[in-house]
Amino acid sequence: MSRLTNSHLQTYVDVTSFLEFIKTIWQPHSGQREFLLNNARLKVLACGRRWGKTDVCAAQVVSSLIGIGGTKHFLIAPTLDQAKLLFNRVLDLVDKLFDLPNAPWLERPKLKLSPFP
Repeated sequence: MSRLTNSHLQTYVDVTSFLEFIKTIWQPHSGQREFLLNNARLKVLACGRRWGKTDVCAAQVVSSLIGIGGTKHFLIAPTLDQAKLLFNRVLDLVDKLFDLPNAPWLERPKLKLSPFP
């Protein structure tokens, strides 16, 4: 298994290495993997129910948070409940990642839920 090193964390997390490291927690299907490996600045998911949009977006946010210091992400959804669902999925993934043995992360990302509905 390839390991992420501190040098990866200083600039950007290699998504392939990230996916390899988290495979015990989450396995993306081929469409999710294609989404994560695409390095476009803006991405749009147009897919049906139960495709795994929440999971893949949470993985995208977490891979960015642990790779680049000081990034900001805005989770926007049609309803507050949907935004909270994604935020909670990000928190869950972060908690699971930091519980993995030999986790190469330097420190746990700081996550803040805005008080504004």
